[in-house]
Formats: sequence, structure tokens, C-alpha cells
Amino acid sequence: MIDEDIENFVQYIENDIHSLEKGISNNEEDLKEIFKYINRGISFFSLSFDYFIELLNKYCFNIDSSDNKKGSSVELKERLLIFERLFVAGNEQYFTQTYLFLYNNIWGQPTFEPLFLFFLLYYGIFKQFLLDSKDIVLIVKNLLNQWQKSLETSKIPIKIISYLPIFAKIGIYQIDDKFFLISGRPHLKIEKLPNAKRIYKNYILSYFPFDKRINSNEVSPMRVYLIYNTNISFKLSERFQLDDNDFVLLQQEFRSKMKKFNEMIQTMYLLEKDFKYEGFIVEYPWWFIPNIHKFDRFKKLIRRIVHLDEIDINKVIKLYSKVQKSRIFLDNQFEILTYRYHQVHNRDYFPDIVLDAFIIFELLFTRKILTELKFRLSLNGALFISSDWDEFKKINNIIKDLYTLRSKIIHGGNWKKNIHKLKEKYHFKNEESIITMIKSLLNRTLKKLIVLKLGEPEILRSFEDKYYFFENSDIILK
Repeated sequence: MIDEDIENFVQYIENDIHSLEKGISNNEEDLKEIFKYINRGISFFSLSFDYFIELLNKYCFNIDSSDNKKGSSVELKERLLIFERLFVAGNEQYFTQTYLFLYNNIWGQPTFEPLFLFFLLYYGIFKQFLLDSKDIVLIVKNLLNQWQKSLETSKIPIKIISYLPIFAKIGIYQIDDKFFLISGRPHLKIEKLPNAKRIYKNYILSYFPFDKRINSNEVSPMRVYLIYNTNISFKLSERFQLDDNDFVLLQQEFRSKMKKFNEMIQTMYLLEKDFKYEGFIVEYPWWFIPNIHKFDRFKKLIRRIVHLDEIDINKVIKLYSKVQKSRIFLDNQFEILTYRYHQVHNRDYFPDIVLDAFIIFELLFTRKILTELKFRLSLNGALFISSDWDEFKKINNIIKDLYTLRSKIIHGGNWKKNIHKLKEKYHFKNEESIITMIKSLLNRTLKKLIVLKLGEPEILRSFEDKYYFFENSDIILK
């Protein structure tokens, strides 16, 4: 019976989706251009849910949404009967309990009404049909499997998404089984207010500055999406309040997911891809109410643009594998390092960046050292990073002078005068070039630390030996 229901339901949906596509193409002048602009697999597309229901009723179920007195049509009732057998039968508890809780929103969403869930399913199918696949049979089976698996495990699949200020050749780049980089067209958002006669279209981030030196056919005129496919737990409750223990468990789980997401961001920083991180949004599975405004939080104009080619992406894949195995951005003993490293790349105020960087340097190179901090830090840091004696002398001097700058900032000295001295001595053009040098030293330090940590997980304990950096320096070992 289930297989027969699936077959009949899929046949209904195939007919309905094609009717909807045809109806839009032939009659909705303001809307039909979506079929021209959407590239399957490389775009994001949002259509207001109320407007979608209006279109679906109009072209598939012979219902006039403006006629409040008219009830369900025969076509809709036929589909609902099969839908309830497939999605509702055996799962009645999910339609009677009141609220569903997720940590990252901390709100109670009223649980599922069958008719509402039915329209959400159609919405999810239509989006996938436009963006990913023409195989409606496969789409329906995947969405049904998603739903059943979620109810069995009390977990929902989510996508954590961030825009990155990057130019890359249009395409989909797989980092591992959970992370993807997608370079595509601007996110198209379409909405229509209730009872309004016109629709509103907006290409999110479409005013992103474009580099005219790059071939527009090969490079996306917008930022790249970083996608993390994962899942999170949910709790059902009859009360609009979550028990403290449940809250803590959901909180810990979600924070662990964000640590993994930030681990990928920081891997890109290690490869000198120095962009500002604007945060993230969460995309929920098809049975959640779509929020078409979620992408609006991202800025349209970015001051720093990073270029990413296929060689860079291969470097990201290779380095991320090492970063994961080392757990350098996940282990509790590196919590301060992880936080400060992220801040170095996302601060705007020059003194803040300097101080964040030196918190990391001192954490690594002056462990259990209480005197001669400047001498010890510059010596150990230079021994750790350098590959020959000439480089050692140069890095040792730079770290010393940067430490002096750090001290002037902390203790109220004339740090701006020190910046001028640094420019003259090392031919820095401006403050930005000083920051670039600091980030380069940090990246070299952390990349070497990752390699060492792969062989010695408790490497920080070894750093506490005051002779470690002498005994293990590449230039001394030579």
C-alpha cells in the first residue's frame, strides 16, 4: 500500500509541478523570468510562502485564494488523503504536542498541521525542482526519507550558510562530505504582500563590487557561499518552556557545530584568504516555515575582496584535512588561541589586532616565563618560524619591534610614533602592511604547530621546556 501511495502521490506532484511551471511561464509576466535566471545547483532562491500557496491553488487545485468562502477542491482533497497516509499515519504525537524547540532559535514553533505541512512539502519540492533536479520522483523520496529519519532520531538536517567576500569561478566545490563552496548567481528573493497586486524582486548582494579585469562568464559577480551540512537535535514539549537540562544539551550540541563551521573559516585564514566573516544563517528542512528575509543580514558592499582559484581550493581541501586531525581549533587547551585568531581577521581597530596577535604569540612562546618576555618571545618565535639564520635575524628583530609596539599600546605610550618608526625601518607602506606582516607570522606559526600537533597531541606541554625551541629549531638542527 505504501509503495502504491508513493507512486500515486508522485504522479500527482509531477503533474502539479509542471502545471505550476506552465502557469507561471504563460501568465505571470513579473515572475516567469525566474526560470531564465536560476542556474541549477549554484543559486539560492526564495519565494514568499503565502505567494507560493496562492500560485499553487490557482494553477493546480482550481482554488481562488481571494475567495475566503470557497473550501478545498476535489484535487486538493485527493492529494491530502494520500499525503496523510504517507506522512501523518503513525506519527500522530508530532501533530498533537504543542511546541518544538531548537537551541539556535530558542523559540517554540507550533508543531505540524497536516494541511500546512502539505503546502510546505510542495514548496520544498518546487525549490529543488528549480535549483537542483528535474527528477521529481527522486526529490519526493528524498524529502519523505528526510522526514521519517528525523522523527525516528529526533534530529533535523540543517545547512549552516555563510557568504564569503570571494571571487571564484562559478561552480560547486566539495571540501569533504559535509562542506561545500558554491559560487553562483546572486540570491533571488521574490515576495508578494497579502492582497497586493504586484510582486517585489530583489537580488541579494547584487551590488557587490565587480572586478572588470575578470571574465564575467567565468567568475561569479558576487560572494561565494560556504555550506555546512549537519544535523541538530530538537525537543518536543506541551509547554512553551524548555527544561534547563534540555536547554544545556541543545546549547552544547549547537556550539560544537559552530566550532566545526569556524574551523573551516580559520583554515581559509591560514591560507592568507583574509576576509571579514559576517556570521551565518541556518537553513532548515522543508517542514519548517521558510524565512525569505534570512539572507538580508549580509552586507552588500565589502571592502576587501579575495580571489579563489582551483589551486587555492585544492590547498583548502589538503590543509583542512590536517586541521581536522590536529583539532587545533577544537581542543579546549587552544580555546584562547582560536578566539583570538578569529578576532585578528575580523577587527577594524589597529591596536586591537596587534594585541590579539600577541596574546597568541605569548601563549605559545612565553609559557611559564615571567621575566625577559620581549627577549624570550622574539627568540623563541624566530627559532620556531625561521628556516635559516638570515631569516632568523630578520624575524627576531621584527617581533622585538612589534612587541615594543604592543607594550606602548597596553601601557599608554605613544604607539603611533612607534608605527612611524616601523614604517621607516622595514619600509612598511601603511598600517595595513604591518597587519599583513603580523598575520603572516601568525599563519606560519600555526601551520607549523598543526604539523607538530599531529605527531604530538600535547605539544603545548613541550613548549613549557625553556630549551625546547633551541633543541628543535630547524636552523639549529641543520
